[in-house]
Amino acid sequence: MNTHPNRIGKQNKLILDHLSHAYQAALALAADGYTILDVKVGNRNPKIIIQPSRKCRQLHGALRMIDNTGPHRCDVYAARYRGAQVEWRESA
Repeated sequence: MNTHPNRIGKQNKLILDHLSHAYQAALALAADGYTILDVKVGNRNPKIIIQPSRKCRQLHGALRMIDNTGPHRCDVYAARYRGAQVEWRESA
């Protein structure tokens, strides 16, 4: 089986690169004690959803967004981590 990047196509390589970044970031997060709830890989940066905990404060550079779409307001935090976007939700 030939998996040379020129043979698999640009779009496939892009997705596989994102998948690799998500995998490496998820491994590192799990090793650091975070609980991974979901991983989403697509055309943009991979997104890893983690369970909120006090450890989340160690993810520097996190941006806070307010989600008012549900019955209760929720703060959504997002930080870049090893080529992926890591997100967690906290009740406001």
